[in-house]
Formats: sequence, C-alpha cells, structure tokens
Amino acid sequence: MTPEVLQITDHNFMDILAQGKKEFPLQYYVDEFEKYPGRMIPLHWHPEIEFYVVSGCTLQIQLGQTTITLGEGDGLFINSNVLHSFSPIDSGKSACPNIVFSHELLAPYGSIIYQKYMQDILKDEEIPYILLHPDCPWHKSILSLLDKTFSLLQKYSPPSDFYGQFPYIGFQNADVQSQCYEMEVQTLLNKIWQIIYINRFDIPKSAVKKNNHLLQIRMQKMLAFIHDNYAEPISLQDISGAADISKSEASRCFHSYLRESPISYLLNYRLEKAKNMLHQSDCTILEISEKCGFGSASYFCKIFRRETGITALQYRQLIAAAVPAGRR
Repeated sequence: MTPEVLQITDHNFMDILAQGKKEFPLQYYVDEFEKYPGRMIPLHWHPEIEFYVVSGCTLQIQLGQTTITLGEGDGLFINSNVLHSFSPIDSGKSACPNIVFSHELLAPYGSIIYQKYMQDILKDEEIPYILLHPDCPWHKSILSLLDKTFSLLQKYSPPSDFYGQFPYIGFQNADVQSQCYEMEVQTLLNKIWQIIYINRFDIPKSAVKKNNHLLQIRMQKMLAFIHDNYAEPISLQDISGAADISKSEASRCFHSYLRESPISYLLNYRLEKAKNMLHQSDCTILEISEKCGFGSASYFCKIFRRETGITALQYRQLIAAAVPAGRR
C-alpha cells in the first residue's frame, strides 16, 4: 500500500486511525514526509492529545487559523479537537516522532486527577497548543521525558496496524531497558503533565477569535460536501449552502483555514483524485475526467498540464516507470 492511497481522515477531516488499543490508548508514530503526497500531512483533528518533536527538517504547522514554524529539536503539544496540518519547508529527510493518546491513559473522566489537574487545560480554548523549545528549562525537561517515552515505544511497542514498522531513531535514551514499558510510559506522561500544570501560568494564551468553534464546524461541513460531491458539478453557492452561510463567508473561512478559495480547493482535490486514478486504475483519460468532476477530457487535460507541467498521460507513464515490475 502506497502513501497515495492511504486515507487518514474521514469526510469531516477527523483522524480515523485507531490511537492504540482500548487497553492502552496511545499510538507512537514517526512522520516521514517524503512518503506522503505533496510531502505533507493534511489538515485533520482528533479528540486525543498529541506530543510532537521535529527531527530532520523545519516544519510549518497550521493549528486552527494560526501558522507556526518549528525547527530541529523543537516540540509541540496539540490540545484535543484542534485542526492541524504539517508541512516541511525544506528538503531534508524527516523522521519526526510523535504520540497521540487519550487523556484517560493518565486519568479518567470524573477522577480527582482529571478534575484538579487536567480539565482546565484540556478545555481551555486559549491553549490550543504549547510550543516546546529546548532553551526554556521546563520545556527542556518535557522534551527530555519525551525522548525517553519515544525510546520505550520505539523499542517495545508493536508496529502500527496502519503504517507497519517505523524507522529507527537514535534517541538519547535509545538503549533504555524495561520489563513493563506501558507502566513506564504512563509514569513519564504523568510527569510531563505535572510539569505543564505547575507551569500553566507561563503558557502563552492564544487569542480566541469570536465564534472560532462555529467556524470550524462550518469548515467541516463544507469540506465534507466537497469530498462527497466532487464528481458532480459544484458551484461556490453549493459549497456555502452546505454550511448555510453566504458565498463571501465561505470564502473567508477557506482563506482563514486553508489559505485558498473554496473553488481552488475543489480543483486541487479533484486533481489529487485524478492522480490517484491515473496511478491505481486503467481508466481512460475521458473516464477519469468524468469521475473526478472535470466534465470533459479536454478541460481536464488543460487543467492537469497547467497545474503539474506535464500531461496526464506523461504522469501515468512516470508513475508506472517508478513502480517496480513485481508490484504493478
């Protein structure tokens, strides 16, 4: 299975990957951007929280309507239900370790630990994320604990059901030994959360835009409409109508979250679907143009060449030449 056919989100951009198992709701990942279409992880969200460390590249990260840049060794905490995407801005070989997990791994709803130490941070809309820089003492402590956490998971956790085995990373604690790694991981994450709680008043607050949650819901509705109906003729009025808003408000939402217009997003989405079909199917150019919503083969070929610099047929030939004979 190639990265081009991997689907990690549903039509609302919610991450559909299982984050670990019910008995241990945590998943370890290593993001290698060169394995993803466009060298990026698209906008998505999940109810779990996430810790991320940049390695091998400089990353541009979108968090809600905010875009930040992190360099080698920087880390990031992403709060629950925050739309986010990752895109490297250099050509370095990336291998960024991260974990996504339910807060119930640390404390269940209703527990005194959750009520006293967790819920105020998890539910604070002004803390969608926390940047972690090695030159800040308490940030450095968290990054050190994450290094040990990643080391344990790299050594002892089973391969991902979706991605398989991740590449080896030479963490500072890579040689760590454990007879009960799940308990050690849980202990380390509790220590990390304790540091966050103790330093909670030093966490910069993000200015929450009015009706931010409503804007996210509108975006999800419009994206879902595009993803479900891209093969049909779609107008800006159709897209805005999916969220019961005006065309101008739809354009504002798309520019805030995706830095492009709704029609531009629709066109790029159709092109990605067409590329996948050129790669995975034997459909003719005419069939692909119809199935991807372009209407005619001539219009599809014109747009494809304008956006990629090559014809659709040349793209199919290049992809075929790049795939080993035994995998075709």
